[in-house]
Amino acid sequence: MNSGSIIENPDLEINVIGNDGKLEQELGTSFSTPLCSNLFARLNHIYSDVKYVETLKAILLSNCSIDGFGKSYLFKLPEYSSEILYSNKDIILISEGIINSSRTYNKTSRKQSININTIRFYVPKEITKIRIILVHSDNYEFSSPWLIDSNIKMDICKLSRISPLGKDDFSKSLLNQESTIQFVEYICKKAYKGFWDIKLTPGTPRGKDYDIRYGLAIKLIIEPYQRFNNDIPYDEIIREMAPYV
Repeated sequence: MNSGSIIENPDLEINVIGNDGKLEQELGTSFSTPLCSNLFARLNHIYSDVKYVETLKAILLSNCSIDGFGKSYLFKLPEYSSEILYSNKDIILISEGIINSSRTYNKTSRKQSININTIRFYVPKEITKIRIILVHSDNYEFSSPWLIDSNIKMDICKLSRISPLGKDDFSKSLLNQESTIQFVEYICKKAYKGFWDIKLTPGTPRGKDYDIRYGLAIKLIIEPYQRFNNDIPYDEIIREMAPYV
């Protein structure tokens, strides 16, 4: 089978032998396994330094279109596989790691201390949209059906303001829900140049302590209508960001 054809045409039916022994054409979700395996193998080749599958998932989702509202969203693959794997114009920053959910109690201060990972990134003024995708692991050995056993709280802060950004600041968001996937999309209404922080705080709904893997993809987007403007110095943008990556 030409796997390339499947990727370029996700609606393509293939020949299968039905239960009645006859040859027929079918498609369905079962065919997603070879499709996704192909994509992740190619992603793993391009991003060979990535350690965790959660990071590859975050990269893949960052290149999808996002439809939906509230708590229901659908990630749609682009029409062509090249758009799924990388972008020649958009900038994708990657962070991954392990954060332990244990808490320690200080008897003197009567306070708990908890591990918090902070990821700081720089946004040039030419960026018009920011998309942040977080994917983390779950310890399915302990999980009940329809309920994950670990979670990570994600707070996003612009250093130009004191409080973290809230739901109303984002054009789309799915934050701090019972899901191993979280994301936000922020539209830059005016030119903004500066640093952002992403703070990751682990949580365990039923009090168990263990390591949680996470992968984070930060996609800095320049809208299509600006990409053909020769005044946008992509090389200069990369050089400007280089000291902060």
